[in-house]
Amino acid sequence: MNVALPQVSPAVAIALLAVLAAACFAVLRVARLLGIPVMIALVIAGLATESILPANLHVSIGPGVLALCLPALIFEAAWNCDIAIMRTVALQVAILAVPGVFITTAVFAGAAVATNGMAWPAALVLGAIVSATDPVAVLAIFKNLGLPPALTNIVEGESVANDGVAVVLVSSLAGFAATGALKGGVLGTAAFMIYESVAGILVGIAIALLGAYLMRARIRTAGRVAVSIGVAYASYFLADQVHGSGIFAVAAAGILLRARAPVAARSADEKTIDGAWHALAFVANVTLFVLVGLSIRLDYVFGEPLLFAACAAAAVVARALLAYVLVPLRGLTDRPLAWRNALALSGLRGGLSLALALDLPEMPSRELVIDAVFAVVFLTLVVQGSAVAPLIRRLGLGGPEPARVEGA
Repeated sequence: MNVALPQVSPAVAIALLAVLAAACFAVLRVARLLGIPVMIALVIAGLATESILPANLHVSIGPGVLALCLPALIFEAAWNCDIAIMRTVALQVAILAVPGVFITTAVFAGAAVATNGMAWPAALVLGAIVSATDPVAVLAIFKNLGLPPALTNIVEGESVANDGVAVVLVSSLAGFAATGALKGGVLGTAAFMIYESVAGILVGIAIALLGAYLMRARIRTAGRVAVSIGVAYASYFLADQVHGSGIFAVAAAGILLRARAPVAARSADEKTIDGAWHALAFVANVTLFVLVGLSIRLDYVFGEPLLFAACAAAAVVARALLAYVLVPLRGLTDRPLAWRNALALSGLRGGLSLALALDLPEMPSRELVIDAVFAVVFLTLVVQGSAVAPLIRRLGLGGPEPARVEGA
């Protein structure tokens, strides 16, 4: 977290943290009373706070914040992944995560070049950054409204997988935008992207196997919780050390550790670990969403009206292409249009996109790219995110899913 703060005493710092915690609790209570998605409420509260902060007191999301929050969020999702359902929707997740990322990148890049005259290298970086979706808020809405587990698994699986692909793509394209050349050419860049993905997965597998071995030892339930936390964060940081994808590492570790750890036969252990990760993920989510609100600069969002309009159009077009054209739903549901509507509404962007933008190296149009990312996060997370639940109810998507039929 990059914060321009005056020096304060430890007592004042503790008092400030206590005030922040109390404010977050109050926002959560009010959000539940008003029926507002709690994560969206936290972003709005952060936005309101940022608007009254002095100009020299600005908070932004950086790699350090992601290193604390992302492993918890990704591991919790992977640990609780329903393998049977995920196998059913693996094709849909893979399509959204790989060709979906490239299509989204191309749509946003084309919009930026056409409307703002942005150079193609910078425009491609923009597209890659905003191709990373943030499903936390929308998944909570989906589950509260009783949408089918397979549909929520598509959205959750898409986020984990496409975040990994997007981060790898950004790291390659940012160098291209900064130097004007792809290191190693197109084939070299493709090979490096494959290496990052595979290396991350292999690191996650290795750490998970070690964690499963440790969990078989005669240790208390608290020790098993500690092992799972160690697996999550060790996977993320070790993958980074070998230039692999930390996101893929944590996802692979979470899935494999759940499959290999000897907790399934011990319901008490399993419930305790599930509860611990639910709490860790909740704290990480609250932290990240408050910081997203504090990071969004509305003067940047609305400072470029043409860019704002281009981002709005690109967000709609890109998500519509994925939801209504790219993703096959045959055999999953007899309400394909309803599912496509839900997928179209689920393309929110959040903390990862902001952090990737703020961590960009010096390159042409860097500030314009950051402005565009602020605009996309504001449009999708705050504006669209606030409307997801009413739109789903209006479209009649809630309620139990009929039995699956082939040929839908």
